[in-house]
Amino acid sequence: MSAPKQRREFLAAAAIGAMGLPGALWALPAGARRLSRGDRWKQDFDAARAANPALLGWQGIAAESLGDEDLAVEGRWPEELAGVFYRNGPAGHEVGGRRYHHWFDGDGMVQAFTMGGGRIRHRGRFVATAKRQAEQDAGRMLWPGFGTPLADGRPLTGPDAMNPANISLLHHAGELLALWEAGSPYRLDPESLETLGPKVWRNDLIGAPFTAHPKVEPDGTLWAFGYDFLRGLLVLYRIDAAGAVAAVGKVAAAPLGMVHDFAVTAHHLVFVLPPLVFDPERLSPEASLLDAQVWRPELGTRVLAVRKDDFANRRWWQLPAGFTFHFGNAWEDGDAIRFDYCVAPDATELTETFREVMRGVLRAPTGPTRLAQVALGEGDLVEQQLFERAAEFPRVHPGAVGKRHRHVYSLASAPARRSGTLPRRLDRVARWDLSTGEAETHFYGDRFLPEEHIFVPRPGGETQEAGWVLGTALDLDREITQIAVFDAERIGEGPLAVGRLRYPLPLGFHGIFVPA
Repeated sequence: MSAPKQRREFLAAAAIGAMGLPGALWALPAGARRLSRGDRWKQDFDAARAANPALLGWQGIAAESLGDEDLAVEGRWPEELAGVFYRNGPAGHEVGGRRYHHWFDGDGMVQAFTMGGGRIRHRGRFVATAKRQAEQDAGRMLWPGFGTPLADGRPLTGPDAMNPANISLLHHAGELLALWEAGSPYRLDPESLETLGPKVWRNDLIGAPFTAHPKVEPDGTLWAFGYDFLRGLLVLYRIDAAGAVAAVGKVAAAPLGMVHDFAVTAHHLVFVLPPLVFDPERLSPEASLLDAQVWRPELGTRVLAVRKDDFANRRWWQLPAGFTFHFGNAWEDGDAIRFDYCVAPDATELTETFREVMRGVLRAPTGPTRLAQVALGEGDLVEQQLFERAAEFPRVHPGAVGKRHRHVYSLASAPARRSGTLPRRLDRVARWDLSTGEAETHFYGDRFLPEEHIFVPRPGGETQEAGWVLGTALDLDREITQIAVFDAERIGEGPLAVGRLRYPLPLGFHGIFVPA
């Protein structure tokens, strides 16, 4: 089939679905993305892993489930910290002897750390998506991934055909959901982690894209979005505390590419749209969907604010070109909208770093991702302040979402060197004071790979600072994963306690805490 004909079929697929959504995203014909029969990614990774212990986190696992055992705890785990810390991330990096070509493509595995009485118990289990079940039965890859081509694969009739449910989690209206970037959430049993099937918000939304980063307000209102980069649309959702869809809307935002996160204020939804945009002309038998994402810095970064009570009420601003995955928080300051987020100078972390690591190459992006504060004023007025250290995975007190806050918790690097360059390695957990830009940190050490840390409020705590910071790290010397808890107001003093597994977990992305 010729490339022009493939493109025509790809564009025609956008009409599928009552909302025009389920089949619109990534609906490629069979065989449109080719994988060389001489694919050597698995062999290259295995050879590199034998020589480089730092690749342990991307090795993946084959077992369907892990653990159900107590961790060895050093220190005194807070008795008030009772509940379950859930984490999600790609763990099945190979199928039938083939290895995925991008970190984002592996099948999702949910980890549950159950805490109570000073003890921690771990259980891990793959999310049994329709994709994973079919491929496990067949013993081979059947569909491509976002960054992985595949020879003679089955046609992609919609996002859920390639949905690995591998990014984040949501606990809402009594349900635990495993989330992906652009397809249906998957329902899980909160205790056994057994997969209960895809979540259907409403019949006309079956298979529609749904973000990995929804926002929940104190009254239980859930805000979410999806994106259709083929037609340049953002899809907005308002879901009530009982899990019913209260409103759905569409916003034209072309040109559009990957939009990973957003923020909410009292009255607005805030989106940062980087100049990494989808170009259908780049689709060909040799190109992947990732290859069809084009960096166009001349467009700059667009910022969109949409009124919560009127999706047609929108305002636009412009920032310098940059790429972002994650927000910290947003709030309203009089007539201004303020937010904090992490921004990199370009998208090479997505397009190169997270791809090359899958064949055993640790390649640094062209520049660091840094925490920044932005103020959106009247007209075109925009101010942006970049903080000194590299940072990622910003989190705030869940009760502060959409409100003015003082502290952000994240992973961070060492301070900038005198030469003005910034180290890339995120090797510490940080508590940022937004009023000064300073960060109090705990350095894990050269032989640790820390993952996202989250803020857990102290029961009955009266301030935004009263609570704990909780997160995991891969110990390369012991070849195990550990979980540490910090007093949120004294991160620099180190962890209050550390729990250690007897085995390593694959490096993942995001987590949530559900109180007992």
